Amino acid sequence: MNPTWLITALLWLSMAGLAFAVARRASYWRVGRAAAPSSTGVDKLFSIPKRYFVDLHHVVARDPYIAKTHVATAGGAIAALALVFINYGLAIYSPWIDKLIFLAAIAMLIGVVFVWRRRRAKQRPARLSRGPWNALPWLL
Repeated sequence: MNPTWLITALLWLSMAGLAFAVARRASYWRVGRAAAPSSTGVDKLFSIPKRYFVDLHHVVARDPYIAKTHVATAGGAIAALALVFINYGLAIYSPWIDKLIFLAAIAMLIGVVFVWRRRRAKQRPARLSRGPWNALPWLL
């Protein structure tokens, strides 16, 4: 069996697992209490990503060091995942896209190194969260 087909199969298997998990979470909504009529609606649902990303980027933009780190880490991760989905999910198997995936992964790794350096520094900023968040570089 060609390893590229294995990657494609694992990608679609993980997408099926994600769909199952989302469906299971959605089934929990039926168990809960009804919400007030003014608190529901599609417009409220679509406002969540905008509020999240605006708030997140305002917090990240306060510190130029972490802003660059965030761009490298999050941008590299999103680019790598999107390229993997394009190349292997659509069964293109282009070596050029593989090289782009590698570059995106390197960008993410550079961001992770900067996150690790910031969390391990002796002079950590006071506003930096501690506890379970210190495992962030390892999780990335």
